[in-house]
Amino acid sequence: MVPWLELALDLQRPDVRFRLVGSGQAGKPSALRVVVTNASSTPIMVTGACLTLGSACLELSASGTVAPKAEENIPAQVLEWPSRSALTGATAEVTVELLSGGTFTYQAVVELESRALYERDFTLEGLE
Repeated sequence: MVPWLELALDLQRPDVRFRLVGSGQAGKPSALRVVVTNASSTPIMVTGACLTLGSACLELSASGTVAPKAEENIPAQVLEWPSRSALTGATAEVTVELLSGGTFTYQAVVELESRALYERDFTLEGLE
């Protein structure tokens, strides 16, 4: 019997950027996109995302594979779109797995907009 050792290289955190982009009507189901820019030389798998509104985490079922040196839009659904006030100060995290193993969590830039059911334009023009 010959003993052997298995060496594992330290996993390096890939250079990946994330943005959550979308617009929806408050309280209604809407879609958003997780824009993934993979600047690394290794493919990655997005396995989930969490939009944090205050103390609550809204889990997003975003999943997909992004090739090396590529940008992808991964769709995700929100069952109840947050209000403008809830989106104030919102943060997001995206979880990534490497095909070779290893899991990393990244902060994402939140670019979400909530539309009101009714918009009121109020101007003082003509009031003289």
